[in-house]
Amino acid sequence: MNRSRPISVIASTVAVLLGLMLVLLGSSQVGAQGPTPTGSPPPTYDYDPIKPGTQPPTSTLPGGLLENYESRTLRSHRLVVQVLVPLAEVQALLPPGYVATASPSGSSTAVVNLFCEYQLRAEMSGVGSFGPASGLLVTLSAQNTNLGSRSEGLILATFLNDQSTVEAYNSNFGPGVARLAKTEVEIEEKGGKLRFTCNVEEEGLGFRLRLGAEGPAALVNRPKADPAAGFSRFLNGLTLGPAFRQATQADNVVVPAGSANVTVEAKDGKLHLPGGNLTLGLVTGSVNILRNIETFTKLEAEVAGALSATVQQVGTTATVRIALRNTTSDTLTLADVRSPIPAGMGLLSSTPAAQLVGNELRWTHVSDIAPGQTRTFSYRLDTRGQAGSVQAWAALIGSQTNTSALSNVAAIAAP
Repeated sequence: MNRSRPISVIASTVAVLLGLMLVLLGSSQVGAQGPTPTGSPPPTYDYDPIKPGTQPPTSTLPGGLLENYESRTLRSHRLVVQVLVPLAEVQALLPPGYVATASPSGSSTAVVNLFCEYQLRAEMSGVGSFGPASGLLVTLSAQNTNLGSRSEGLILATFLNDQSTVEAYNSNFGPGVARLAKTEVEIEEKGGKLRFTCNVEEEGLGFRLRLGAEGPAALVNRPKADPAAGFSRFLNGLTLGPAFRQATQADNVVVPAGSANVTVEAKDGKLHLPGGNLTLGLVTGSVNILRNIETFTKLEAEVAGALSATVQQVGTTATVRIALRNTTSDTLTLADVRSPIPAGMGLLSSTPAAQLVGNELRWTHVSDIAPGQTRTFSYRLDTRGQAGSVQAWAALIGSQTNTSALSNVAAIAAP
């Protein structure tokens, strides 16, 4: 449910928090049947006031980084609050090759960003429009060591209260990326202040959060990023979605957290997310209140591959076979393959010989996988009489430095 008390000024410009990547819809990646459009296209805004007419972002024009963008979204309002969480808990939620960023530097904590979204509407190129929807996103920044040390914005969870928009997200990025959640948003202007309150509940995970803050009602800033720096991705548990770039503009106001009357209340003091739980600590940094946020999104060109993981068992010995196949007509320049050893089990051997980093086997810098070629990696485990599961991940780099990520899981039964 959405509830909003009257607001005296509805701006005709857009607002966004720059530098914190927010997830948007992309082109269809999963399944032959796409979601059914339910809404009308959101309005658009001028990115070049000098030229006559309504001009799109320069980066969406021919030759730009966002040429042939897949989606455009508009949000009526957004509240962003930053909260400290244990660094070790964040690291446990990240796929292999990703390193959580400590904040402050050298500390044992990291920052998560809580995005409360109000009245989100999305237009998918060639498909239609969806929404409105309201809800919450949980994001953070991490280093992708699979691609050097590229900093990426990762969206750990997406909770929305409109079924069609949830289906659109999941159609694009895989089942479980977005979840249907009860949402109540209140926005009140009084005494020159704007008070924003967001309540979100998702029963399947046990997620429950109440988020609130206030700031000046006059949103006097109008930041624009054309395009925004860096890449972002959805996560579905430990499974990575495709990376994407954005262009965006907004009206906003930034308020020090200490003077924003912030409320953050969660079930058990934790964020119950698809990949695990995060214990909430202190509110930090600044609070951002935004209005009418327009964003264009372009997926990074992906390279395609198929990854399988199988297990053969004889007594207490399990042989894990990982197969990585190039399914494109282009040579895969590099690939990294990783597989953690299940807890309580022991490594006997690996072929080809893998690096053992902690409890994780790594085959790195696998080069020049030709079109249609399959590379195989295997290892033998002493299960010590235990059941469990093995996981495999692969990060791929194509000839144009475009990237992709794959994962798979196989079970080990008790003898």
